[in-house]
Amino acid sequence: MDLEDLKEKLIRESKGFREEYYKEDFAFGISRLISNLRTYEEIDQTKLAKMINTKQSGISRLERGNKLPSLTLIQKIAKALKYKIIIQLVSNKSGAIFDSDGNVFVVKQSPYYSTTVTFTQNLAHSNSY
Repeated sequence: MDLEDLKEKLIRESKGFREEYYKEDFAFGISRLISNLRTYEEIDQTKLAKMINTKQSGISRLERGNKLPSLTLIQKIAKALKYKIIIQLVSNKSGAIFDSDGNVFVVKQSPYYSTTVTFTQNLAHSNSY
């Protein structure tokens, strides 16, 4: 049995392993986001560091995901790369998604189709909260 098979077996058979494996790691998620964004923009760590007036080693630490970066640092990176930050909160219960632009996305299963139908409303432009 190889490592991938063992992982799949443990996910299937061990509730404790499954919970730990799928536990949300916010710091790692942010590090992955920054690393993917930097790679997509074809910028190396040294260039990004220069763009935000820091050292390459700081970008490396950020991308390791061991520590949650400050919102100020995330804003610097977004601004340097000309991105807008939008924060989303997703309900574990209903799947509803609220974002910092005032949008809410409610996902419901259609009784007539096997696909998912998504309804969208911008709460920032609505009087019905």
